[in-house]
Amino acid sequence: MTGPAPEIIATPTPRYGPARLYRDAASLATSSVVNAGLGAVFWAIAGFMIAPERLGVMTAVLAVITSASIIVATGVGDTYTSLMPSAGALRPQLIARGQRAFLAMASVGGAVASILAVTLLDETRGSLAVVVLIFAGTFIWGAYTLQISTLAGMGKANWLPLASSAASGAKLLVLPVVFLSIGWHAVELATLVPALLVVIVVNRLLRRSLQHGSPPISTPGQSEELARDFNRIVKQATASIALTLGLLTAAPFLVTVFAGPAEGALFALALSIVQTLDFLGAAMGVSLVVHAAGEPGQARTMAKSILLRALALSATGGIVLSFLAPFIIGTLNEAYRDMNVALTVVTLCVGSVIRTAYMVWAALQRAARRFTPILILNGICCVVSLCSIPLLTAHLGAAGGALAVLIGQIVLTTGAVVHWVRTREASR
Repeated sequence: MTGPAPEIIATPTPRYGPARLYRDAASLATSSVVNAGLGAVFWAIAGFMIAPERLGVMTAVLAVITSASIIVATGVGDTYTSLMPSAGALRPQLIARGQRAFLAMASVGGAVASILAVTLLDETRGSLAVVVLIFAGTFIWGAYTLQISTLAGMGKANWLPLASSAASGAKLLVLPVVFLSIGWHAVELATLVPALLVVIVVNRLLRRSLQHGSPPISTPGQSEELARDFNRIVKQATASIALTLGLLTAAPFLVTVFAGPAEGALFALALSIVQTLDFLGAAMGVSLVVHAAGEPGQARTMAKSILLRALALSATGGIVLSFLAPFIIGTLNEAYRDMNVALTVVTLCVGSVIRTAYMVWAALQRAARRFTPILILNGICCVVSLCSIPLLTAHLGAAGGALAVLIGQIVLTTGAVVHWVRTREASR
């Protein structure tokens, strides 16, 4: 005679750690791939409809918007992903503090970006309308970017594929309508309008999620410690992003300034396609930051696993894009066939693959709240890139811009490897 079957008690999956690392990484990567794939279609349509000289101006303005907004939003977002796993009941307070910081920095960043665009770029010099477009666009695209880190930090990365699909898919519909109706800066408007709608919808869902969570009960000491950590990390993270990702997203603007709108258009098209590889590595890096911050004892194991997967994906993708992208860009407009399309694409692909190791290393540093090594490396990279871009683009155009980006990625990854080796020897 057998006894009663043992009761099976379901154990909930921990919010942070290896059990959810790959699920969140997959959600973030899927979101990035969808966004990049639809983005490539968007740029293909833009390249087909708009002449290189006009498209170069639009991509330069959009680069200024995305650069300013990413610096602001990613600085706050990296702070979220570093602090949110351990914030507990202080999470609403953390988000509120981050929103205030975002609004303040976006105001300054939008103003600076607007002034630079209408001062340095001949085609937009003195345009008040462009000033308004860039200033408003910094807030819109910044809020859209910040939501990615907010969702990841709250353990809701599974929302991202749907949100990215909605924003990127809507761009494909809005672009022809805006271009055929008003024509004025159609690329920028087609990017910002869908992003604004997604921000409004997701923001309402986030508010409901916070209201149904645990009440924000905390002691004054905990609140003060959170405020100190937030202020320290957001300053370091914002400076770090400005020196690397901010510079990278501003590269189409710089290429346009130093090499002309046609070369700027080619560089923007190539970068938009190749950045699919960067998005994959960055997505896995965000997931690693969140889960390594939640389970620091397993951080190195998770980092090695993420690194192997990210390298395999970026190398495979780089080979495929090196063959396909030059053909795709060349078919959009005959003017591109007489330019260094293949050299530009291949150089950018190599840089993205090399950057993968740096992104994993940087994710580990952010999870441990060590931003000083990242800041030092990014400062060196920024100086090297800013010195390289004017010289190389003047001689090689878009290909020179790609080479400057590659040099910067080599500097970052070399520094990351040296730091990792020294840290490992010191720990032994």
